[in-house]
Amino acid sequence: MASSLADLVENPRQSPVGVSGSTPGRQIAYDDSMTTHARCICTILLLGLAGCSLPTQGRAYERDGGVLPDGSVRSDGGDACAPGVETCNGIDDDCDGLVDEDVARACGSDQGACVHGTENCEGGAWSGTCVGEVAPMDEVCEGSVDENCDGSVDEGCVCTPGDTQACGGGMGACIAGTRSCGASAVWGGCAGAVGPTTEVCEGSVDEDCDGTVDNGCVCTNGAMQVCPGGSNAGVCSRGTQTCAGGAWGACVGRVSSSAEVCEGSVDEDCDGTVDNGCVCTNGATQACTDASICGVGVQTCGSGAWGTCMGSTSSPETCDGVDNNCDGSIDEGGVCDFTGCTWDELDGHAYLACDPGTSATSPTWDQARLLCEGLGYHLVQIETDAENTWVQDLTGGSGDWWIGLSDSATEGTFLWLDGSEACASGKINGPPYCHWRASRPTGGTGENCVRMEADRGSGEWNDLPCDFTLPFVCEAP
Repeated sequence: MASSLADLVENPRQSPVGVSGSTPGRQIAYDDSMTTHARCICTILLLGLAGCSLPTQGRAYERDGGVLPDGSVRSDGGDACAPGVETCNGIDDDCDGLVDEDVARACGSDQGACVHGTENCEGGAWSGTCVGEVAPMDEVCEGSVDENCDGSVDEGCVCTPGDTQACGGGMGACIAGTRSCGASAVWGGCAGAVGPTTEVCEGSVDEDCDGTVDNGCVCTNGAMQVCPGGSNAGVCSRGTQTCAGGAWGACVGRVSSSAEVCEGSVDEDCDGTVDNGCVCTNGATQACTDASICGVGVQTCGSGAWGTCMGSTSSPETCDGVDNNCDGSIDEGGVCDFTGCTWDELDGHAYLACDPGTSATSPTWDQARLLCEGLGYHLVQIETDAENTWVQDLTGGSGDWWIGLSDSATEGTFLWLDGSEACASGKINGPPYCHWRASRPTGGTGENCVRMEADRGSGEWNDLPCDFTLPFVCEAP
């Protein structure tokens, strides 16, 4: 529209519209953008009311002469304004004399928390301003409202501030705790929860909360077991081991096998047999002969074997059953008077009852044994009552006489020189045969060699110290 009425007068239209008024023949030129209403006002101001009359509702000015807004003229000669729906286009579409009046449209969104606003028509175009709308904003994560109006409530929110939920927990020793949603819609730490730990192997609690008690444990802490392997025979012990940290500890108290010591009572190699492989018991002694020594020597058992035969050096030969001068002959050179020996035979056995005459020249038990052996005999071994009576008669039924029985090797076990055993103590006539005097033997460890008391009863036996000197009886074979 022109900026002033003067402009309207000074700027005539190229195609003027004639308007009758108080000054006939005068013409008014209008700007193309002027509405009918504006043109009418201008005409009234310039020509007076006679020049223009306001249209009634739905009608254009009769003086428009049928000129349409685009400058064309209606062919039927009717009015230029045809009433319609007012739209935002700068034209009086409804022919009410007003342009774009009350033309508005909804704007914005009504999704979620949003509310539509209104956009008005200004100067024939939409203003671009949405009046009264509630626009989208960031999600608040309060749990029920779609603040950003995208159709989803609290999207991007992990939780709703102030909410709480259980956390942790599980099986076994684990216990659930509680966590709270903070102002930033993120879950906080789990308070009060007891989580899984390493299995303690105590036998009843599932500390790692996997549903299995003591998984990964070989044993229960504090338990004990006999160590694998080894032996409990003899001196051996398998030992024990204790469980700690779910595993068996070191073997404690194990005693392993060792070589037999040959001490007479202990199974050191743990095979169930005492001193197997031992020839003798360590510390034991026995008489021996050897070309390197004179007479009878002594050898001692060590490490289960007899040691070297130890004895005296050469000396003049005497009647003692020993090769004193080490010449290989016993009692040679007439040092012994065997005229005191009585010889006789029974059942194919030869017997000598030898009495040197005095106790000073009579031998000990060991010497008598050697004297008999030097003659090719052995100290007599009596095995029947008839033989015992016959030997008693051979001695003349007088005095005490050595016989070939002793318990020098094992106290209380009387053995003949060939290793066979006589009957137990206090028995008469066995079996095996013996002929002890009543309540004999009683000598203990100090009396280990046996004599026949030829002048007592039927030739009863008794024990004496082996170093006593007595007559003796030999037998061959």
